[in-house]
Amino acid sequence: MNLSYLFFMIYYLTEIKFDIGGDYMSQLEGIQENLRRGLTEMLILCMLMEEDQYGYQLQSELSNRTDGLFELTTASLYGPLYRLQAKGYVVEETVTVGVRRTRTYYHITDEGRAYYKLLLDEYRRTHKQVSRMVGLDRYEEDGYKESI
Repeated sequence: MNLSYLFFMIYYLTEIKFDIGGDYMSQLEGIQENLRRGLTEMLILCMLMEEDQYGYQLQSELSNRTDGLFELTTASLYGPLYRLQAKGYVVEETVTVGVRRTRTYYHITDEGRAYYKLLLDEYRRTHKQVSRMVGLDRYEEDGYKESI
């Protein structure tokens, strides 16, 4: 599964409209936040599989690659990043940039690579079962443009 497909599915799942009454926008924001929160660690590790990155770079890349769907605040990025560090999945290296400035780059460890593969396998398994259950496979095959 490539990163583009993953981002498409995040976008697709957060664009589904639910007819459950109440304020639609606040419901949608809650759904989007829960989906993002659950995927943040996996997406951070995915980005670090490609190259070492610093915090702002991770934030910008995620936003750019998801056409703004995944715009993380500093707290939304660094909380999961620090948890990944505490587990030994990511390490940091501080590099001097210019005369006085420093930049902290994050690097995925071998344990982080193994953890990423586990996360990705679980995501694939879960996505497959949920898609089957809600009929998403039929939805995509039939080319529906309306919400389910």
